[in-house]
Amino acid sequence: MNEEILIYVAGNPDLYPLEYYDRKTHTYQGSIPRMLERFAEEYGYRIEYYLPGAEDIREDLADNEQVDIISGCVRNEEDFENIREVLTLLEADEEGEQTAYQLLLTKVAPESLGEDLKSFVSQISEEEWNGLLIEASVAGKAEPYQEPVMIGLGGLVGVLLIGIAVISFLFRQRVLREEQIRYRDPLTGLPNQEYLKKVFPRMVHEKNRILCYMLYFRLDMTHVERLGGQVHTEDFLVHAVKVLTGNVPKEDLLVRDANGDFIVLMQAQRIESVEEWARKTIREIRDFTYGGGGIRASDVGVGLCPLQDGALVLADLLFQARRCAIEACEEETDLYICDEKERKACAEERRIFADFEQGLSREEFQSYLQPFVDAKTHDLVGGEMLIRWNHPQKGFLSPGAFVPLLEREDRIEQLDFFNLEQTCAFLSQTQEKESEDFFISCNFSRKTICQEDFVERCREIVEQYDFCKKRLVLEITESRQEKDKDQSQMFWNIKMMRKLGFRVFFDDFGTGFSSFHDLQDYPMDGLKIDKQLVENMETEQGRTILRSLIQTGHDLKMMILAEGVEDLSQAEALMAMGCDVLQGFYFSPPLPQIEAKRMLKRSREKQKGKADVEQKL
Repeated sequence: MNEEILIYVAGNPDLYPLEYYDRKTHTYQGSIPRMLERFAEEYGYRIEYYLPGAEDIREDLADNEQVDIISGCVRNEEDFENIREVLTLLEADEEGEQTAYQLLLTKVAPESLGEDLKSFVSQISEEEWNGLLIEASVAGKAEPYQEPVMIGLGGLVGVLLIGIAVISFLFRQRVLREEQIRYRDPLTGLPNQEYLKKVFPRMVHEKNRILCYMLYFRLDMTHVERLGGQVHTEDFLVHAVKVLTGNVPKEDLLVRDANGDFIVLMQAQRIESVEEWARKTIREIRDFTYGGGGIRASDVGVGLCPLQDGALVLADLLFQARRCAIEACEEETDLYICDEKERKACAEERRIFADFEQGLSREEFQSYLQPFVDAKTHDLVGGEMLIRWNHPQKGFLSPGAFVPLLEREDRIEQLDFFNLEQTCAFLSQTQEKESEDFFISCNFSRKTICQEDFVERCREIVEQYDFCKKRLVLEITESRQEKDKDQSQMFWNIKMMRKLGFRVFFDDFGTGFSSFHDLQDYPMDGLKIDKQLVENMETEQGRTILRSLIQTGHDLKMMILAEGVEDLSQAEALMAMGCDVLQGFYFSPPLPQIEAKRMLKRSREKQKGKADVEQKL
């Protein structure tokens, strides 16, 4: 545990029975001092009251920033300087006016004090509040000049106690509701990531970190939802929560994070016992069946992060543990341990992720165009706008260094819409009436295109530029299958973009998660064949698959593009199969915009020359 933190309190000497100064014992008494005493014991603080002197000196102590807490304050009756935070303990309706009894935290108070006090107060039961008030009133003030007054007001005190008890109960209910919203996951009732942030410094520190482990349980609900629907998805979540709550020891912490996954903060003597516990829990979570099948190895995975080494920065640890859990799912294994090599890789990704926002604002991201050519004539017919990051320390980064990271961390839409703006600007700058068939494709992640405001955000960008809408093609990139609830939104967005005059293609078609199922689900204008299928043309099986795919696309009246063309033999074979457009290093690598514009100008001059010759003939 951490060493005790000393907190100085300026008390109210005359707020009986909530707080008052007993001149016989030279101590502060009442329900507030008793509450603060219990708080100090539970949260690792030490409370010291300043002696009041001949009169109330709280204002002077606040002005001089000599204390952390100004106690026993009544709202609207006292005004103190240098106050950072106010915590209301009780509220009452007295003679038609609302009165609140408060603690004021000064600017010199520790940062954690306010949150800790709120958490503690919210957990005090109605019976405990009543007990504190009754103890304070029974103890009473023992000074002789006050005894007759207290005897005469005995009945009134009893009534006030009942009133205060009711008020405290209502106040506690309100605070509990606020705590429930702030620190609890609304779906499962488990503590949330905000709660983890609050308690992490107390649970893990230098003295006990050698025994501490963070486990990140990733649950990919996509497959369950696609095959079993929403009902079975909810059943699976209930099952997983039941397993976790039943297996996590009471002394450890189970949290549901902002991504919908689960985090366990655990103490153990040996990492082997943590591994064994995690594998057992994983097996129990996977032991769930539904109408569409069972849970696959790729649906549930655990990232295990020992906390013995490195900085105890919660955001970094969560990033590492989550990354390992994703790798466990991708490799279809139970568990992936974050070792030194993995920590370095995570740290590198964290630096790239942290630099992303600045990179956009500093115009470090640059757009390159890789040309499309006609499969028969090899004339320039368009291009794909690609993003490269000219990082100030790392140099040029390819999309593979940052796009998967941005997708995983749900930030890819920023890059997608940046790319759209670059594409629209290029189209506007190269607009010519006689070349309306020239088109530029712009990549969009499925995560982006499933958003409800996708069409409106595209419209806002496109309307700033002047070009023929047919020249803009949206390529939906390869990624994990979207959830059922996103499928209808994606269908609607594609339909609306086509209605507005734009074309939509599937990128990297034929491998990974895209499939012929997509052709049935979504209205499309074209397919871009993945370069892996182009490479597989050397085998008879590969040629057969590719030929069938091209024929299917044409039957559905789609344009067929092929990427990854590296030599003349591939280009000729694709043309023979009926492919419409080709892309690859055989024709050109991605070019900076200024070079792409020169290439486009030369191509137009060449095509114009051909047209003039044909006209003369």
